[in-house]
Amino acid sequence: MEPAKERLLSVVFRLNETKLHSLKQLAQKTRIRQSEYLREAIADLLSKYHGSLGAHACRGQKGSVSNREQVKEKCNNRIV
Repeated sequence: MEPAKERLLSVVFRLNETKLHSLKQLAQKTRIRQSEYLREAIADLLSKYHGSLGAHACRGQKGSVSNREQVKEKCNNRIV
């Protein structure tokens, strides 16, 4: 028996024109969907910060990440 596939949800976000164009070119050249690349990038990012997040996600003010270095430092100093 095959494992059940996890249901994927739709997410909307913005990219600058240069990054979007580069992603489209990469997807066309490799014949791998843009969404696959984005899922892989998000998985890598979550894996990278998994140990430092603790029970709660590290966020900037009002839930937005405005200063990456500050958030990174906050996460790295968190005792888990």
